[in-house]
Amino acid sequence: MELNLVQKQTQTLSPLMMQSMEILQMGTQELMEFVDKTLQENPVLEREDRFDSGEEDGELLRRKLEWLESNDRQNRTYYQQDDEDRPL
Repeated sequence: MELNLVQKQTQTLSPLMMQSMEILQMGTQELMEFVDKTLQENPVLEREDRFDSGEEDGELLRRKLEWLESNDRQNRTYYQQDDEDRPL
């Protein structure tokens, strides 16, 4: 009588993880269709459009980009080089 010890490792994906992977692989048009279909199927969900082209949004975006640029130490040198290379 011989005893063997076997170690086996498996990876399983939950249905939610599978859906997440499918969504991440979608193109823009396919994603928009998926969102529309999901909104129609679930009356609790609502679409929130946040794509206003107002002046306030542009100012907020500019401040966020400046903040990111100032805190990005690794790329700060590249930003400075780009600024120096730009024509006046």
